[in-house]
Amino acid sequence: QKAQSSNPNNSQATDPRRAFVAPSVLGISYAPQHSRQYSNTMESDSDYSQRRKRIEELILTKERVDLWYKLRDDDISVVAGALARSTTLTVLNLGGHGYRIGDAEVKLIADALRSNTSCKLRELNLNMNSIGPNGTKFLAEALRHSNCKLQKLYL
Repeated sequence: QKAQSSNPNNSQATDPRRAFVAPSVLGISYAPQHSRQYSNTMESDSDYSQRRKRIEELILTKERVDLWYKLRDDDISVVAGALARSTTLTVLNLGGHGYRIGDAEVKLIADALRSNTSCKLRELNLNMNSIGPNGTKFLAEALRHSNCKLQKLYL
């Protein structure tokens, strides 16, 4: 029998319930007209909207979603909104975003975990982010709530 890695960032692309998301899967393309700028790249409004819809679709339809290093500055609101409605997601990897996920973003995630009465999320990876004392308080409060079923939390 094959040993499984304990690394939460490993993903098997062959499992249809698991989504390791490449930037191209999110529909990211770059165009100078009608655009938003992120990290010296340009993204049209249409691409921006499609990418956000794709993120939401993944969270609402997959059991495992790995968005390691793939979110833009304001995508966490889409993630939290979808997480608040998800009935299938069991593993979510949001690690590796550095400054993008801080206390305010963690509050959105914690609120989603508390509000979703059908939440099945068991594992959440938030490591390599900028979560401070207030963010950890928000997570602690969410963990105590009866709707939150998390068993593993990586910080």
